[in-house]
Amino acid sequence: MKIKIAFFDAKEYDRKSFINSNIDDEFEIKYLETRLTADTCKLAEG
Repeated sequence: MKIKIAFFDAKEYDRKSFINSNIDDEFEIKYLETRLTADTCKLAEG
């Protein structure tokens, strides 16, 4: 089972860095354009 990670407000340079770090496909990464707030934190569930 993969570890799930959600990145909020990730920029292109962030994505490239984390994609390169996940070369073994160890993580299931979700990139969200929105900023992390009390209203958007539920997007990271699951």
